[in-house]
Amino acid sequence: MSYDGPCPPLGVTPLSHEYAFTVYAFDEVLPVLAAHGEFSAGAEDFYHTVIGAARDRHLLASATLVSHFSAATN
Repeated sequence: MSYDGPCPPLGVTPLSHEYAFTVYAFDEVLPVLAAHGEFSAGAEDFYHTVIGAARDRHLLASATLVSHFSAATN
């Protein structure tokens, strides 16, 4: 598995895409991380875990970086 950074697959329209990267700071280790030592749960499991931790007041802060990618056309 590899990561090539944010870029849409070739041939996919629109040629311009927006990406949002969000980081969260919690005051405890999330259960999906503690059980596995690393994150291996699916996106929906992670989403519900984050929502639950925020609801239980364990979310200290979050920050989002929004970036844009536009494929050059000739």
